[in-house]
Amino acid sequence: MIRATNACGYDVKKQVFDLLDGSDRENAAGRAVNLFLILLILANVGAVIVESVADVGARYSGEFRVFEVISVIIFSVEYALRLWSCTEDSHRRYHATFR
Repeated sequence: MIRATNACGYDVKKQVFDLLDGSDRENAAGRAVNLFLILLILANVGAVIVESVADVGARYSGEFRVFEVISVIIFSVEYALRLWSCTEDSHRRYHATFR
């Protein structure tokens, strides 16, 4: 099987896995991605709470809808990337039937 590599020769799938995995505390980019996702989750919880106030929800319904759509797109891309790169997990290599 041909594997995609970037200009430096690193395996792209492995890089995506390492970026999203979060187990490497030395990976600043991975920490930034995880922090971003945590903040996005908290922002979504806050938006649901604020939107539940009738006056605010009615006044800013369009903005809440746009934020919701953008959040769903981001979470969907993240999920798809996790599914695509999950075979790079060296701790779970015994699940060969799912590759």
